[in-house]
Order: sequence, then C-alpha cells, then structure tokens
Amino acid sequence: MNKFIKQAFTLIELLVVIAIIGILSGLIVVSMNGVTSKATIAKGQIFSNSLKNSLMLNLVSEWKFDQVNIPSTNQTPDSWSGGNTGTLNGTGGTQNLPQLQTTGCVSGNCLSFDGTDDYVDVLDSTNLNLTNEITIGAWIKRTGKLNDTDIIVSKDNVGNKRQYSLYIDPGNYIFFIIFKNTTSYKSISSSSAYSSINDWYYI
Repeated sequence: MNKFIKQAFTLIELLVVIAIIGILSGLIVVSMNGVTSKATIAKGQIFSNSLKNSLMLNLVSEWKFDQVNIPSTNQTPDSWSGGNTGTLNGTGGTQNLPQLQTTGCVSGNCLSFDGTDDYVDVLDSTNLNLTNEITIGAWIKRTGKLNDTDIIVSKDNVGNKRQYSLYIDPGNYIFFIIFKNTTSYKSISSSSAYSSINDWYYI
C-alpha cells in the first residue's frame, strides 16, 4: 500500500512538472515578437557603435537629442566636438516644433517630426562640407505616412542645391546623393523598399 501511494505521488509530480514546462513554453512563444524587435535594435546598436568607434577622431558631429532645450532656446547641442548646434524649426510656435520624446526611443531621447514642416537646422560649417569621404548614420522610425519624400540629413549648397542628401523617395527607397555642382550628381539607393511603419531602423 505504501509503495502504491509513493508511485502515485511520483506520477502527480511528473504531471505538475510537465504542466509547468508547458506554461513556460507558452509564455516564451507569446513574448517572442517583442524579443525579436529588441534583438534587431540591439544588432543595429552594435553596428552603429562599431561604426562610431572606427571613425573615432574623424567623427565630426553627433546629435543624440538627449539635451534638447525646449522652450528656452529650442536647440539641441552637438554632443561631439564639432560645435554644430542644431535649432528646432516648425510653424506655429513651440507646440509645433519637433517634439521631444523620452520614451519609445532606441537610446535616451529622440525627436518626433510632424512630417510637414518640422526640421532641425544646423548653421553652415566648413567641417560639414564634403571633402573626400563621408559617413552618415541615423536611427529613423516612420509612424504613419509612406510614399513621400522624407529627408533624413541634407547639406544645402548655392542655389538651394544640396551638397549631399540622405533621404527616402516616394517609392520608399533610401537614397544617398552627392552633388558635384548644380546639375551633376551621383547617387546610390537601397536594394529594397523601406515600407515599414513603427519600427526603428539604423540607416
């Protein structure tokens, strides 16, 4: 009799363990979507950090948006040594400027643009001019509008022509273009369209 009771308890214990494993497996499967998104961002962060480390002394400017001063100066400092402070611009006063976000960013703070007239302006500086090589990196997230031209970074030249520009075209392809003069330019585009909404990407 004692032997039978002992075997019965062992069977119940096994069933409990199997049930617990089943519950844990269910939780892991349910939460995998969030983990996948975080893993993609983490890979992008590793790449962007390695790029920054390889540039080191050649890095000119970096805007983290962690020290945006709204509304006293409406500026965001150059967090590197380039001295290229950015000024927030938008129509209609402080409420219509690019908005500072403290949550939902890749790291620290980020700026949200209205997609109409918001931008950050940096005064003309010789250390931002194109010489031989250039590297531009940016974290971006589109939040509701595709099939439009979205400029990420651009350097204007005489006659409102850009020296260089990183942007998304109406077909949702990412382009980098370099102007030799007002009519001659070279460009390169992504091999696939960037048609994702509400996902962070490192460009």
